[in-house]
Amino acid sequence: MAYYFMYIPISCAIFSIIMGLVFFKTLPLSVKLLVFGAILSITSDILAFQTHKVSTNSQIHNIYILADFYLLLFASYSLYKGKIRTVFTACAAVAYAAVWSFFIVKNGFSQFAYMAFTFSSLLTVINYLIILYYNEVKPNARNLAPVRLLCFSLVVYHCGTFTIFMAIEFLMKDKIFGPIVDINTALDSLKYIGLGVAYYKFKKQGYSIE
Repeated sequence: MAYYFMYIPISCAIFSIIMGLVFFKTLPLSVKLLVFGAILSITSDILAFQTHKVSTNSQIHNIYILADFYLLLFASYSLYKGKIRTVFTACAAVAYAAVWSFFIVKNGFSQFAYMAFTFSSLLTVINYLIILYYNEVKPNARNLAPVRLLCFSLVVYHCGTFTIFMAIEFLMKDKIFGPIVDINTALDSLKYIGLGVAYYKFKKQGYSIE
């Protein structure tokens, strides 16, 4: 199927959005940002697809990875509010702005800042592993299935993209483009399916760290 690498993840993102909107009222406050993140993802993919034949679409992707990182960062805020979490959020926000700006200035806005995207994946993995760890060890936490699934979905996706983009130059030289697209499509799709199911679990099981 032509353009399956777009249609499949977008379909899964739509599923995630529908589930998020249906159960919107029962989601932890900051987690609601992930619903808007899925909408942003679909919008950027469509815009990038519409413009790729007439001009470079890297500008759209560069804007997207910046906005998406901050949505992911702040989306986790309601899931753990300890001191370590606060310090990490502040440091990650500043560090990513600096790294993103560095690669945009160095390579130009018309070239995709894939190293900045790699860095955002690393920070996102660390962030959600912190969330997962402190929820697991907190003695009065309960009904953790939703947050486990949410963290797992995001950690698996960003571990995959981190690995791919760290080795992207080597992989592209060896013309392994097809498998890269397939792996990224699978990771992206599983991420949105996992998030959609997590939204349902927030409604069904509730969530509390109080």
